[in-house]
Amino acid sequence: MQPDINERLIDNLEPGGYMYFFEKGVPETITTTDDSALFITNEHSRDGTQSLAWSFKPYAGLIFSQDIGFLDSDDPITPFTFLTWIYCSEPNNEEITFNFGREESVNCSFNIKLNFVGWRGIAVPFRDMEGKAVEGMQYLTISVPDITGTILFDQVIM
Repeated sequence: MQPDINERLIDNLEPGGYMYFFEKGVPETITTTDDSALFITNEHSRDGTQSLAWSFKPYAGLIFSQDIGFLDSDDPITPFTFLTWIYCSEPNNEEITFNFGREESVNCSFNIKLNFVGWRGIAVPFRDMEGKAVEGMQYLTISVPDITGTILFDQVIM
């Protein structure tokens, strides 16, 4: 019998929320919307020796299927925030979209341009995203437009 999603997430649960450092491989909760390659690499890393590489095709999505951990009891001084590091080796002016939601609905989102080379730290409070974050959000989907490429992720924190 396969463990339920909460049992599979326990390896990534830290006092501050769900954190992915990719030192133990690709977690089962991370998949793609198509057959885009998803693998661990030691080519570049931000914390530890490995990061998650996603070689995507046009209109692909990278899915984190899990409780996002957002609570409506947001503190104005220390708001609930999504954090990650992204490594881009080939800059362009296209945007990738981060969608957070539950069931079939997107509750909140933000975009970032891939117009950089190297590591870029991303920290976006849920209150600053488009839409409205709600308790019980179950997924994060990172979507790309009509481009191909590879980007790396490290320290994904929700």
